[in-house]
Amino acid sequence: MAVEVKLYNNQSDPRKAHKSISLLKTISDCQIAEDCTIENPRLILQLDSSVDIAKCNYCYISNFKRYYFLRPGIISGDEMEVIGDTDVLMSFYASFSNSSCVAERSTSNYNPELPDEMLPFKSQPKIIYRKLASAAFTPGANSGSYILCVGGKN
Repeated sequence: MAVEVKLYNNQSDPRKAHKSISLLKTISDCQIAEDCTIENPRLILQLDSSVDIAKCNYCYISNFKRYYFLRPGIISGDEMEVIGDTDVLMSFYASFSNSSCVAERSTSNYNPELPDEMLPFKSQPKIIYRKLASAAFTPGANSGSYILCVGGKN
């Protein structure tokens, strides 16, 4: 099976959703090995002097509408087999980019109500004032009684 493949150089962190990539070459009739999946295709690239194949670490296959991280494979003569691993963040970016969700971890907007074991414990007391029924306690000299309660985790 022949597919169109765009070969890129990717310098972005794999955990980043939108990557900064630079196009190196477009192959309009790239061969795909028969025994592979859409998640991990095996591409057979023709080696030539027009592009440094060592810089090609990322690709887009238009037939599959997916981006892939490339791992080098077997070199045989003037052909090189590379294995693609689906980049789900970049491939499905349009599907989740406008969705609303509650994020467990954020570098800019910490939610103290969500437990996060990666954050160091900081003592941030929550002070709650509640008026108690006057019949339960005898008022003191200042016409009130106070109870101090401390809670938390060790």
